[in-house]
Amino acid sequence: MDQRQRRNANGWRLGVDVGGTKIATLLVDDDNRVWASVQRPTDTRTPDHALQSLADTIWETLKQADLPIRLLAGIGIGIPGQVDTQSGIVRHAVNLGWQSVDLRGFINATFGTACVIENDVRAAALGIQRYWLAGSIDSMLYVSIGTGIAAGMILDGAVYRGSHGMAGEIGHARFGSSTIRCRCGNYGCLEAVVAGPAIANYAQSLLSTFPHSQLHQLDSVTTPAVYAAAEAGDELAVSVAHMVGDQLAQALYTMVLAYDCDHIVLGGGVSRAGSAFFSPIEQALDGLRQQSSLAASLLPAGRVKLLDRDFAAGAWGGIALLDSQSLARVAQAQLA
Repeated sequence: MDQRQRRNANGWRLGVDVGGTKIATLLVDDDNRVWASVQRPTDTRTPDHALQSLADTIWETLKQADLPIRLLAGIGIGIPGQVDTQSGIVRHAVNLGWQSVDLRGFINATFGTACVIENDVRAAALGIQRYWLAGSIDSMLYVSIGTGIAAGMILDGAVYRGSHGMAGEIGHARFGSSTIRCRCGNYGCLEAVVAGPAIANYAQSLLSTFPHSQLHQLDSVTTPAVYAAAEAGDELAVSVAHMVGDQLAQALYTMVLAYDCDHIVLGGGVSRAGSAFFSPIEQALDGLRQQSSLAASLLPAGRVKLLDRDFAAGAWGGIALLDSQSLARVAQAQLA
C-alpha cells in the first residue's frame, strides 16, 4: 500500500456506468492504469435499493484494489435519464425508478468524496473521445443502440446537452412511414423500429413469411439470435439486418447534416453483434454516397466506426468527467 499512498491522491478516480440491469465500475490511478473493475446487477425493486446497489458496487471496487476511501479524489457517474449536472440531482430515470434523486448528495454523504454526474450516453461519448479515439477530437457523435437509442455529442470539444438537457434523443425522431407506437406515445420513432426489442419483434412478425428460417427453432426470438442467424445467411434475419441498416444509415446522415461531426461511433448492446450489425449499415451508407455527392463528402468511408465490444465506454466516461483541471475545484465546492 505504501507505493499507492505516495501517489497524488487526486489521481485516484472511480468511474461508474449505471444501467437498469447492471452497474459497472473502473478504478484508475493518475496514469489511467486500471486497478479494479466490478460489474454487478442493479437492484431496481425500489429507488433506495438501486442506490444501495450503487454504493455496494463502489465499496466492492475499492476493496478489490485495497484502496482506502480517503485516497479517492472523486467518483464520476453516468445515469440513464435526465440529470441536472449542476445540482447533481437525477430528475428522471425510468429504468431505476428515480424521480428527483439527489445522487451527488448521496455519494458525498456515503463516501465523503466529490461526485460528478452526467447522462450515461453523454458520459460514454466523453469516454470514447478521451480514451478510445484519443487525440484532439473537437466534434464527435456517439450513437448507442440497445434497449433504447440515444446519441451523445461532442461539439467544439465539449459535451453538448441542449437547452433542456435533452439533446441527442435521436431515438424519438421519426424516419420512414412506420406506424409502430413508441413508449414515448408517438408513432414511428426510430427506437420503436430498430432498438433491440423492436428488432426481435420485427423478426418474429416475419416468421410466417419465411417458413424455412432457422429462427423457427427457437422458443423465443431475440436480437442476438437474429444477428447470429444473419451471419449464417438466414434469409429472414438478413432482411431484418438490412432494414435496421437502412434506418440507421438514414438517421446517421440526418444527424451529420445537423451537426457536421468528424467522427461517428456506434455502440450499445445491439452493436455487440459486430459485423452482422455493422456491415448492413455500411452498405446503406455506400448507397447514400453513390446517390449524393453531399453524403459522400459528409460521410466518407471510414468515418463511421464500430466501438470495440470490450471497451467500457460508460465507466471510462465517468473517469473522463473527473478531469484533472476541474476535480480540485469540484471537490472544494462540494465538500466545503
